[in-house]
Amino acid sequence: MNKKDGHDKSLESSIIKIQRKYRTLKSEINNLNHLVLFQRDYLLSMLNNLSTMNNLKLYQESDSLFVTLINELKQVKDLIEKCPDMITYQNLHTNSISSYKLTNKKITELLIRYSNHITPENINYMLRLLVGENWVDNFSNLDLEKILFITRFIKPISVWDSEFHKFEIMFSEKLTSSESLSINRPSSVTKDIIESLLDIVPKQEIDKPKLDNLKINSIIVNSTDSTMPAFLKTINDLIEMNPKKSSGNRVNHFTETECLGILGDENIRIVKNTKSSTLIEDKIGASIYIRLPNKIIVIQGLFKDDLLNIASSIKWVRDKMYSHKSSLNYDVLTVPKYFKDNYLKILR
Repeated sequence: MNKKDGHDKSLESSIIKIQRKYRTLKSEINNLNHLVLFQRDYLLSMLNNLSTMNNLKLYQESDSLFVTLINELKQVKDLIEKCPDMITYQNLHTNSISSYKLTNKKITELLIRYSNHITPENINYMLRLLVGENWVDNFSNLDLEKILFITRFIKPISVWDSEFHKFEIMFSEKLTSSESLSINRPSSVTKDIIESLLDIVPKQEIDKPKLDNLKINSIIVNSTDSTMPAFLKTINDLIEMNPKKSSGNRVNHFTETECLGILGDENIRIVKNTKSSTLIEDKIGASIYIRLPNKIIVIQGLFKDDLLNIASSIKWVRDKMYSHKSSLNYDVLTVPKYFKDNYLKILR
């Protein structure tokens, strides 16, 4: 009887161990499937955002940058395709659970890395990846109101994380000198451009026979010439490329000292994007600085149109508008009336 009881206890103990191992393995598989699904959604959101930014001509000064970003995201796609849509026990016959975990770790690292170049259009995805599943717990109620405004009315472009992007994340490919020369960009106003804008046909072209290979020598217009008409100077200013932004490369790197100086005693601050690389960013661009317990996050993005003034339904926005109106009404002498009236009109 004692031997039989000992055998039964041993068998019971073995069954319990198998059940525990099964539950542990099942939990790990479920977590992996959940992570793979999130990674696929994250990548798709990045691709959608990249397409949107390209349609907004954000990469028009560097044709290669868009291709470079596509190639970076393709690296992530190739890794994701190594994982099945749904990991099951049958898959463990060909690959171990450790192998799938390693692949998912590499995918997460690449997503974090390339988010510095192009973020997902969903800011919640971004915060979940960089901060964690329970990222909401890191913010007060007031800060959550600001986050709500950011998620609704800011279209993100790139993100910098002081923990993961401590060193500058370089783009994976660079144009060669011959490739960069092959991309034609206007650098100054020419006679041809002016004639095209004014719809003027040179007299010598009327007298000459029309030939397909006819070429017109351009006369470069000097924008610094004081005798140059004002409207031509304006045209020249629009077409000439700004030397500071001629490279077409985005500036996505920040420093903690720089961020702390801008944040001051606030945890979240929205300011004008001083590192903008395009005209649209100069006009509606913004940088969002977010302080967390162990790091700082900076999101570069664009303001969305709010045609119905829905933003005023957020308490933080209403308080900010009321504060601005009060300041303008108080500073009667220092603020010009025309500026105050126009500003208040815009706020309304």
